[in-house]
Amino acid sequence: DKDILRYEGFPVNNLSVNDSSSVVLIEYLDYKILLCADIGEYGIKLLLSGKDDLNADVIEVPHHGGFCVKTEDLIRHVRPKHAIISGIPSVVSMPTIEAYEKFGSNLFKTYQDGAITFTINEDGIQVSKFLQR
Repeated sequence: DKDILRYEGFPVNNLSVNDSSSVVLIEYLDYKILLCADIGEYGIKLLLSGKDDLNADVIEVPHHGGFCVKTEDLIRHVRPKHAIISGIPSVVSMPTIEAYEKFGSNLFKTYQDGAITFTINEDGIQVSKFLQR
Protein backbone atom coordinates (compact mmCIF):
# COMPACT_ATOMS: atom_id res chain seq x y z
CA ASP A 1 0.00 0.00 0.00
CA LYS A 2 1.18 3.55 -0.58
CA ASP A 3 0.09 7.10 0.05
CA ILE A 4 1.27 10.15 -1.81
CA LEU A 5 1.45 12.57 1.08
CA ARG A 6 2.16 15.60 -1.01
CA TYR A 7 1.49 16.03 -4.67
CA GLU A 8 -0.19 19.10 -6.09
CA GLY A 9 1.30 19.07 -9.56
CA PHE A 10 4.71 20.36 -10.48
CA PRO A 11 5.92 22.85 -9.63
CA VAL A 12 3.59 23.93 -6.85
CA ASN A 13 2.81 27.63 -7.05
CA ASN A 14 5.13 29.75 -4.92
CA LEU A 15 7.32 26.78 -3.95
CA SER A 16 10.84 25.99 -5.03
CA VAL A 17 11.41 23.04 -7.33
CA ASN A 18 12.81 21.08 -4.35
CA ASP A 19 9.88 21.85 -2.06
CA SER A 20 7.51 20.83 -4.88
CA SER A 21 8.87 17.26 -4.69
CA SER A 22 6.36 14.47 -4.12
CA VAL A 23 6.59 12.66 -0.79
CA VAL A 24 5.55 9.00 -0.74
CA LEU A 25 4.71 6.74 2.20
CA ILE A 26 4.91 3.03 1.35
CA GLU A 27 3.40 0.43 3.68
CA TYR A 28 4.09 -3.29 3.39
CA LEU A 29 3.47 -6.00 6.02
CA ASP A 30 2.93 -3.32 8.70
CA TYR A 31 6.28 -1.66 7.91
CA LYS A 32 6.48 1.86 6.51
CA ILE A 33 9.02 3.65 4.33
CA LEU A 34 8.88 7.43 3.93
CA LEU A 35 10.47 8.77 0.74
CA CYS A 36 11.01 12.50 1.18
CA ALA A 37 12.72 13.26 -2.14
CA ASP A 38 14.37 16.67 -2.23
CA ILE A 39 12.05 18.68 0.01
CA GLY A 40 13.79 21.39 1.98
CA GLU A 41 12.82 23.59 4.88
CA TYR A 42 9.40 24.69 3.68
CA GLY A 43 8.56 21.27 2.25
CA ILE A 44 9.25 19.68 5.65
CA LYS A 45 7.05 22.30 7.31
CA LEU A 46 4.21 21.46 4.90
CA LEU A 47 4.69 17.74 5.46
CA LEU A 48 4.56 18.11 9.24
CA SER A 49 1.41 20.22 9.04
CA GLY A 50 -0.45 17.84 6.74
CA LYS A 51 -0.52 14.40 8.35
CA ASP A 52 -0.51 13.45 12.01
CA ASP A 53 0.96 9.94 11.74
CA LEU A 54 4.25 10.09 9.89
CA ASN A 55 5.75 7.22 11.87
CA ALA A 56 7.94 5.12 9.55
CA ASP A 57 10.54 2.40 9.95
CA VAL A 58 12.71 3.79 7.16
CA ILE A 59 13.16 7.37 5.96
CA GLU A 60 14.95 8.70 2.93
CA VAL A 61 16.51 11.81 4.48
CA PRO A 62 15.15 14.93 2.76
CA HIS A 63 17.26 17.30 0.68
CA HIS A 64 20.10 14.75 0.24
CA GLY A 65 21.04 15.23 3.90
CA GLY A 66 21.58 18.97 3.47
CA PHE A 67 21.02 21.26 6.44
CA CYS A 68 17.39 21.94 7.41
CA VAL A 69 16.37 23.63 10.66
CA LYS A 70 13.31 21.36 10.92
CA THR A 71 15.29 18.08 10.76
CA GLU A 72 14.81 17.25 14.45
CA ASP A 73 11.07 18.03 14.24
CA LEU A 74 10.79 15.61 11.33
CA ILE A 75 12.73 12.89 13.17
CA ARG A 76 10.48 13.30 16.23
CA HIS A 77 7.39 12.76 14.06
CA VAL A 78 8.76 9.89 11.98
CA ARG A 79 10.87 8.08 14.60
CA PRO A 80 12.75 6.06 11.95
CA LYS A 81 14.74 3.00 12.88
CA HIS A 82 16.71 3.35 9.63
CA ALA A 83 17.64 6.48 7.67
CA ILE A 84 19.25 6.74 4.23
CA ILE A 85 21.17 9.74 2.97
CA SER A 86 21.45 9.68 -0.79
CA GLY A 87 23.89 12.46 -1.49
CA ILE A 88 27.50 13.46 -1.84
CA PRO A 89 29.71 14.44 1.10
CA SER A 90 29.90 18.11 0.09
CA VAL A 91 26.09 18.43 0.35
CA VAL A 92 25.49 16.39 3.51
CA SER A 93 25.31 18.44 6.68
CA MET A 94 27.05 17.24 9.84
CA PRO A 95 24.15 18.55 12.00
CA THR A 96 21.80 16.34 9.95
CA ILE A 97 23.97 13.27 10.57
CA GLU A 98 24.23 14.12 14.27
CA ALA A 99 20.45 14.59 14.57
CA TYR A 100 19.67 11.12 13.20
CA GLU A 101 22.37 9.57 15.38
CA LYS A 102 21.06 11.45 18.44
CA PHE A 103 17.63 9.90 17.94
CA GLY A 104 19.11 6.41 17.49
CA SER A 105 18.46 5.83 13.79
CA ASN A 106 20.73 3.42 11.92
CA LEU A 107 22.16 5.82 9.36
CA PHE A 108 23.26 4.72 5.89
CA LYS A 109 25.03 6.98 3.38
CA THR A 110 25.11 6.00 -0.27
CA TYR A 111 28.44 7.75 -0.79
CA GLN A 112 29.99 5.35 1.76
CA ASP A 113 27.74 2.30 1.61
CA GLY A 114 26.77 2.24 -2.07
CA ALA A 115 23.29 0.96 -2.86
CA ILE A 116 21.23 0.20 0.24
CA THR A 117 18.66 -2.60 0.00
CA PHE A 118 15.85 -3.13 2.49
CA THR A 119 14.21 -6.54 2.36
CA ILE A 120 10.90 -6.70 4.19
CA ASN A 121 9.24 -9.98 5.13
CA GLU A 122 7.41 -11.57 8.06
CA ASP A 123 10.70 -11.67 10.00
CA GLY A 124 11.20 -7.90 9.81
CA ILE A 125 13.48 -5.60 7.86
CA GLN A 126 16.90 -6.76 6.72
CA VAL A 127 19.40 -4.21 5.44
CA SER A 128 22.23 -4.89 3.03
CA LYS A 129 24.87 -2.52 1.70
CA PHE A 130 26.59 -2.84 -1.65
CA LEU A 131 29.90 -1.61 -0.22
CA GLN A 132 31.16 -3.09 3.04
CA ARG A 133 33.24 -0.80 5.25
